[in-house]
Amino acid sequence: MRRRAGFIFIIALFMLAAGAGYALAGDGNGDGSGGGQNNPLDLVSSVPANGATGVENLESIKLTFSKNVVYMTVRDNNQQCFSLWTGTERIPAEIILADDQIERDKRHDVIVKPIQPLEPGTTYRVEVAPSLESKSGVTLGTKKIISFTMAGSKLVPLPDEGQEAASVTGDLETNKTPDETPAQSPENEAAAGQDKETAAETEIGDSDKTQTGDKSQAENLEAASPEDNDQTAVEDTLPVDPNQKMKTAGLWIALAALAVLAAGWGYRRLRK
Repeated sequence: MRRRAGFIFIIALFMLAAGAGYALAGDGNGDGSGGGQNNPLDLVSSVPANGATGVENLESIKLTFSKNVVYMTVRDNNQQCFSLWTGTERIPAEIILADDQIERDKRHDVIVKPIQPLEPGTTYRVEVAPSLESKSGVTLGTKKIISFTMAGSKLVPLPDEGQEAASVTGDLETNKTPDETPAQSPENEAAAGQDKETAAETEIGDSDKTQTGDKSQAENLEAASPEDNDQTAVEDTLPVDPNQKMKTAGLWIALAALAVLAAGWGYRRLRK
């Protein structure tokens, strides 16, 4: 009896220990990140921190969450929840999520790596969509934004030297008023007056020559005989007589026939 009672006592102790261990382990709703479905998903920290300025040599942005956000069932959805911006321009970036089966210590982390170098003096922000989901199915619920500014001064493109010079010249010519003409000396004014008088005399001389030439041409036309003009006009307008043409052709034919007859008569004389 004592041996059987001791055996039952040992079994009871074992069952009590197993129950205590189950109670310590929780209710089975954990997601492998230290919290269950009742615990919210939140952004814990970021590198660089939100609002940081003078950030140097930045190759990637690291965001750490309170729960597992890289598990295979939520991995594809969560990769689409991160974006990098400057103003209204989206910057191409690679979203890196670790494999929690291999790198368990990185199951809370997401890396945003810009594909192109970030410009100095420029403010950037990382946006996290509310649909970000943990392994246990808990979503972020609200958009999270991490903003930071790179060190240095923002580069401003300088204008081309040729364009700048042209712009200055154009401004000077535009601002010049009509009254801004160089003053003339008395000698220059006298020379200008003499040039005007010479030009006027030249114009008068050319005008007289033109009038004289026109007058001579008119006199020549009047000197022509009206009879000559009438005769020339009559000769130009007389029609050609067709009978005269036929008479001339007949004469030439007759002369040709006589020439043939004479040649034949001479040939016969020579044969005899």
